[in-house]
Amino acid sequence: MPRPCSKLVGLTPQASLTTPHRQSAMARWWLALAFAGVAAGEDDAFPSVHALIGRVVGQDAGQKFRLEELTADSEGREQMSLRSDGKQVVVGGTSPIAAASAFNWYLNEFLNTTYDWSTYQVILPETFPLPATVRKPRLVEWSYHLNVCTYGYSLAFVDWEYWQKHIDWMAMQGINLPLAFIGQERVLQLAFARFNITFEELQHFISGPAFLPWFRMGNLQAWGGPISEAWIEDRVQLQTQILGRMRELGMKAALPAFAGFVPPVFATKFPRANLTHSADWNRFPDPYGSVSLLEPTDPLFKQIGQAWIEEQTKLYGTDHIYQTDTYNEMNPRSTDLTYLASSSKAVIDAMEAADKDAVWLMQGWLFLSSFWSTDRIKAYLSGVANEKMIILDLATPANPIWSKTSSYYGKPFVFNTLQNFGGQQGVTGNLPKIGDGFKKALAESSMTGVGITMEGMWTNYITYDFTLLQAWGRADDPEDFAKTFGARRYGAAASEIGAKLWTDLYHLAYTAGGEPRSGSLARRPSLTPKEEFEPTMRMLRTLTTVSGTPGTRSFRFGSLWSKMLSMLAPTAASSKAFRFDLVDVGREVLSEAFDRELAKLKDASAAKDAGMATAAQQTILAILDDLDALLSTDENFLLGRWLAWAEHWAHTDSDRKLLLFNARNQLTLWGPTGQILDYATKSWGGLVKGFFRPRWELFCKKVVEAAQGGRSWTSADQDAFNSEVLAKVELPWQTSAEMYPSKPTRDAIEVSKALYHKYVGSFTAVV
Repeated sequence: MPRPCSKLVGLTPQASLTTPHRQSAMARWWLALAFAGVAAGEDDAFPSVHALIGRVVGQDAGQKFRLEELTADSEGREQMSLRSDGKQVVVGGTSPIAAASAFNWYLNEFLNTTYDWSTYQVILPETFPLPATVRKPRLVEWSYHLNVCTYGYSLAFVDWEYWQKHIDWMAMQGINLPLAFIGQERVLQLAFARFNITFEELQHFISGPAFLPWFRMGNLQAWGGPISEAWIEDRVQLQTQILGRMRELGMKAALPAFAGFVPPVFATKFPRANLTHSADWNRFPDPYGSVSLLEPTDPLFKQIGQAWIEEQTKLYGTDHIYQTDTYNEMNPRSTDLTYLASSSKAVIDAMEAADKDAVWLMQGWLFLSSFWSTDRIKAYLSGVANEKMIILDLATPANPIWSKTSSYYGKPFVFNTLQNFGGQQGVTGNLPKIGDGFKKALAESSMTGVGITMEGMWTNYITYDFTLLQAWGRADDPEDFAKTFGARRYGAAASEIGAKLWTDLYHLAYTAGGEPRSGSLARRPSLTPKEEFEPTMRMLRTLTTVSGTPGTRSFRFGSLWSKMLSMLAPTAASSKAFRFDLVDVGREVLSEAFDRELAKLKDASAAKDAGMATAAQQTILAILDDLDALLSTDENFLLGRWLAWAEHWAHTDSDRKLLLFNARNQLTLWGPTGQILDYATKSWGGLVKGFFRPRWELFCKKVVEAAQGGRSWTSADQDAFNSEVLAKVELPWQTSAEMYPSKPTRDAIEVSKALYHKYVGSFTAVV
């Protein structure tokens, strides 16, 4: 089978990966490769941005743009600008990222089009208007992107073809500080080799590909493994490509540093090492839990930390910013304030032993634990000089830790929107809270950047667009932003209608929403879904549900779905973003229909009414079939794409089986027997049909049988079902050989019309 990234692997100057002396040659090679797409004019600044423009709009349209370099404004801030020279659009910036941001500004406000992270499509007019001169300063130094977990829930298997588009999107959004976590298993291998630990011994330590983020944070070990040498080598090459493109666009990539977690064999080889064992994170059994942590104050910590950065720099170079977390979702062994200060000091000392210019990029997530009183937080942070640390306030709008810690006691921090957990879906958000929170932090704190830290991507794009554009002052009033977002979402032809629709959607879902959840249908079946994970069920209690003929059934997103089909479809059918949103809104309607039938099944069970239970059973299974059909009309909602991405990296049949197991397990059981069951679940075509439906079919059968026997469903019945569904459905699916389509099988508009008519009602404008 061809090697992953085969179009580029054969061209890579391999020697540059092993010697710093040749890294400049690698950089020149990357620049030459990037510029091959669109040749920049001789007087153009930022050739890498000209190449980006060509990739986004095409070579012909790319010639309509010229780039120029600006100086900082009077306050020393970066700037971006747009103007015309009478023939071309002149895109200006103080850096490549600023210029790419200006290009995005032009697309949004002059061409009414958006290059988003799901479709990577722009809809262009025949003529490009020439703008008057406009400028904007950057309000904060950094624009940050990615959560450690995103490398599991979204980016675990994506290839260079995807990464190219995503890095272009990052640059256009002004992102200059991305997390670059791929390929660190080679660094770990080389660093531990200095301490006489072999790759074979590391194979009992490193997790499988879908679980690497949690292995890297010391939450688990070995689960989903063993990892192969071929996988590690492929990831080195992919990381080299990613960093090459990031750096040519002016980004400073945050690379990993040693966090202190060591393999089981370490205790044998270094019996005097000061080791502690982490608590069993989420009930992971041995050998997957109880990860060994080398105390930061142990001299070996500094030696390994130094070796890590030295080996990493040989492989990938450095931008001097390193991300690591020693106590992610686990607590230090001592509450002593001096100990806490010395622990953090040991981490930065290890970095500086290899790189005197090192800066520690640390997630502030740990401080949500009750362990971290304000005096302990202050002590821990005191071990690192302010200029040597940047803190990611990971979920600022929802939980601004900076405001509870005197702005992290003077440490610079990045304001981040998290919102998404596990990549679950749900049309929801809170733009006012983001906007107000950013303004407050800008005025009152040591905030130095803004970023997005969702665990999973590809949902609620408006939320993250609104967050990132704060950096340039392009997102002020949230309702106005939603209107302009709608105006550019589906292209100029649908601008007016799109603006109205997104104004409606803003008031419906984005003024006070919370975190998205994929709903009760995507969880292990029960008549009583856990309330904390089911905002949909709570919302249903506030709605008036009217049963009867089509046209009388009220759904929260029903009117919006109707408007999309009747008003937008005629002009926006060619827009991938429209089709994505159409499926996403339809998914909401069918999820609500499912919850209503589940409520009927619960009532039938309570009444011991077998006939009513049978009717609810039939409708529940029909809804799941219809939902699978709807989701299968868009590649962004396909299990098959996720599995194909995973399979792409296989060199052998053994590789293939391991990769597919990883891809399946993360979405479902998330562990050997459901340790984090359904946390990363998705409403995806194929997953609904192949996994959710068999679970619900078995469950409904059991509930009906209980009713037929004159019994209501009990907790004992639920316990018995949980064991049976694990054995009969969930565990077998982990290793199933069944594959699913990776491309849409039907048309989203036609399927949506039919399902709207079936579930909501008829409307003459469409049918």
